[in-house]
Amino acid sequence: MIARLGSLWSDRSAAVAPIVAMLGASLVCTAAIALDVGAFYSGSKRLKAATEAAALYAAGNPANALSRAQDYLQRNGYPSSVIQSIQAGRYCPDKDLAPTGRFFASAAASPCPGNGQANAVRLKTSQPSSQYVLALLGNASPIADLKATATAAKIDEAGVQVSSGVLGLSNGVVNQLLTLLTGRNIALTGAQITTLMGSDIDMGLFMDRLAVRAGRSGTYAELLSSPIAFSDVLGAAGDAAADAGSTSVSTLLLNLSAQVGSGYKVKLTGLADLGVWEKMPVGNARAQTSLRAGINAFQLLNYALLAGGQPPSLSLTPAVRLAGMATDVLSNPRFGYGPANETSAYTAVTRLLLDVDVSLNVLGLGPVLSLLGLQTLAKVPVLIEIGSGSATITNIRCTSEADQDSVVTINSQASLLKAYIGVAHNNPLALPFKPLSSADFDEATILGGVLSLKAAAEDPIAAAQPITFSRQNGTIGRPASATKPGIAGAPVTVASGSQLGPLLTTLGSKIQVRLLRSDLGLVLNPVLAVVGPTVGNVLTIIVDPLVTNLLATLGIQLGTATVWVTGVRCGVPVLV
Repeated sequence: MIARLGSLWSDRSAAVAPIVAMLGASLVCTAAIALDVGAFYSGSKRLKAATEAAALYAAGNPANALSRAQDYLQRNGYPSSVIQSIQAGRYCPDKDLAPTGRFFASAAASPCPGNGQANAVRLKTSQPSSQYVLALLGNASPIADLKATATAAKIDEAGVQVSSGVLGLSNGVVNQLLTLLTGRNIALTGAQITTLMGSDIDMGLFMDRLAVRAGRSGTYAELLSSPIAFSDVLGAAGDAAADAGSTSVSTLLLNLSAQVGSGYKVKLTGLADLGVWEKMPVGNARAQTSLRAGINAFQLLNYALLAGGQPPSLSLTPAVRLAGMATDVLSNPRFGYGPANETSAYTAVTRLLLDVDVSLNVLGLGPVLSLLGLQTLAKVPVLIEIGSGSATITNIRCTSEADQDSVVTINSQASLLKAYIGVAHNNPLALPFKPLSSADFDEATILGGVLSLKAAAEDPIAAAQPITFSRQNGTIGRPASATKPGIAGAPVTVASGSQLGPLLTTLGSKIQVRLLRSDLGLVLNPVLAVVGPTVGNVLTIIVDPLVTNLLATLGIQLGTATVWVTGVRCGVPVLV
């Protein structure tokens, strides 16, 4: 017996049994808790994936976001009660905003320009996690509910360009400008200019290439507002053409870039309405979801040439002084890129700011002014805009076969001439030109503040003309890429049908004259009716021939605008 008890001292075969006996319950509980925690993380992943997919489906039609999200979740095994909230709002791709702060439930709160229409959806879901052992603790369970948030956006975009009715430039004019502005002897042949005129460069790829060549970061808007060497502009266009496989265009632009040198600096501010690109950081145009829209290579060359150039001189009569002049004649057409109802392009060939001397020493009025000790010579400020055109994207219709069946509707307007008497609120000669209307002008005072004048004459177009472009009939263009050939979209031209003479006559007949000195009313009111016709007669006799000659010099066709759609992207909902 004693011997057997002694053998137990060295027996180790059941040494763990007491430990298991004491810790068995703890091990079972730990395994059960691990199961509950694993279920929490597994459930979180499944709910997040389902929430993201539901948000993408809902973003396809934000107006019916709730029903679409419920439909998707129910078809994938989730009750509609998992939806805690769903909001349709605006997505603003501003690099200065944190990624989580680029969704706005209210369009008015978004810092990005827009049309007020929802283009994004934010979905929040929640449900209890599956629990096994810890469910026994009830509300005291440490396992939280599953939660997920997803934001998705869908933005249909198109590119539009508009040119007002100015005749094309010869290679001689272009070469003279190149030589004058760059200080180099440049000679483009007619065939080379024809090649450039027939080639569209991918706008997004061009801007990314420009940022690399110029060593710029920041947003696309900041890039175009920076002074950049003209040679880098041409080189970036050549690089973008090479990316798209357009070897002949690329070679031509790169050779020209090497010839012009880097001394001539330009700013491309106003080249285009960048739309959703405006606040995006450079380098994003290569993304598969980016808009593929073109910019004409020759028009890009023209715009850059005159980005820092001077307007042509103008010979005036002694009675008409040129207070200021700005010309956009070589920057046509202008470009816009973005969604419907928030993307437009506007251009005008020339704006003249004139001070016109008008003698009021006429029968009935002259003696009264002399009696009051007032001057009889009035300086009347006149702003004339020649050859403007506008285009606004009003609708983008995408189908299941977007590359073949997309339709874009453009509202376009052409104007031969707009004329205003008055003082503009802002500098009307600042480039790029912004659209003008009578509301942008205050009354002009004459005769030392005794009288005020105001008038406006515009082409009598009731509304812009809607134009439909479609992939199916070949009127929507597409820049060439490494995988697809380019499509030269067919342009559409609209005409105002107006003539110059009647418009200036109309301006004279619309002059509003107001007496600013009530103490002189008894004397001046009876003769005020003479002022408007007198000023109008001077405009017709002196200013009309001046503007007519300028139209002939610039080769402006009467009130036409030509519109192209350079590309379209049917937005596929993406998580943002």
